[in-house]
Amino acid sequence: MTIKLATINDRSLWNIYCQRQSTLPPLPNYEWLQIFEDTYGVKIFPIFALDEKNDIKGLLPIYQIFDYRGVPNLYSLKNSLIADDTETLNELFAYAGKLARDLNAKQLIVTSGYHQLDLENHFIPIQTVTLEIAPTEDEMWKLMRGKARNMIKRATRDGIITEQGIHHLNEFYEMYSNRMLQKGVRIHSLTYFENIVKYLGNQTQFFIAKRAGETIGGMLLIYSRDTGAYVFGGSLVGQGVSPNQLLLWEMIRFSIKQGIKNLDLGESAKGSGVFNFKVWFGGTPRDVHYYKCIYEPHETLKILQLMSVLRGQFLRFTSYALLKYGTPGLKRKAAIWKRQKGPLQ
Repeated sequence: MTIKLATINDRSLWNIYCQRQSTLPPLPNYEWLQIFEDTYGVKIFPIFALDEKNDIKGLLPIYQIFDYRGVPNLYSLKNSLIADDTETLNELFAYAGKLARDLNAKQLIVTSGYHQLDLENHFIPIQTVTLEIAPTEDEMWKLMRGKARNMIKRATRDGIITEQGIHHLNEFYEMYSNRMLQKGVRIHSLTYFENIVKYLGNQTQFFIAKRAGETIGGMLLIYSRDTGAYVFGGSLVGQGVSPNQLLLWEMIRFSIKQGIKNLDLGESAKGSGVFNFKVWFGGTPRDVHYYKCIYEPHETLKILQLMSVLRGQFLRFTSYALLKYGTPGLKRKAAIWKRQKGPLQ
């Protein structure tokens, strides 16, 4: 077995291997690394394991992010520590650990998705909600809770309509970014979503909701042959008007037509409004397993890292203040800048 870094020439082989993991949404695909690289200029490390026939036995896509202090951290794509056997998993994880130490990274965070692995560095899982898609709309409608069905009907009565297609990218982004800024949450740049369409256009679908000609909600679905993931969204929820249930129902209807069998509706805090919203559609809570390694810096770097603490605190506080109190333009710039200080997916 050989562990090494893949190149763009290995992309097709990489993605075919990902497609074999039919229970996982298409989030470990090679294109995500290209999206990060093209959008934010991050350094990528597509680690994979090959057998003697040069067939893939496992993979672990990693990318490097610098935090507020300028210290590197390594993250994996979601659900991306995948391998045929335990030996390969351990070899991939060990390779990533050596890479982290060579780069003087503060930490390495990796996720294997729904499957817990026998690794020492496992920590408390995060919960997502997955939804099994029934073969027909009638069957799916019956599986949903009454509250979800009632909210869909109410949205229709309130005059909300939905549209779909990648040509709605700009409308979606305007809705997503404005809503996140209202909540004081970090956002991705428009270029990020343009690159999603560039690299994953045939696996991408935007859904938007309108009322009286005004766009009031949007969702983004990323999908492969039989799995999908609801990855980003936002809506303007006014009194008596909520497009979220109708948007998700349209995503489900689209999934039925595409032959998608399972949707991952995204990670959220158990018991929160967002979490309950997903469960009402018949979703099932599932653990997503993460693994974290923290490294001591080399002796020669300890002093430099200590000196960077004040810089990091200053940048963190300043960007937070701009996000909360700045002009709309400054809020947007601060939110995009802050988004690049942690995991990008």
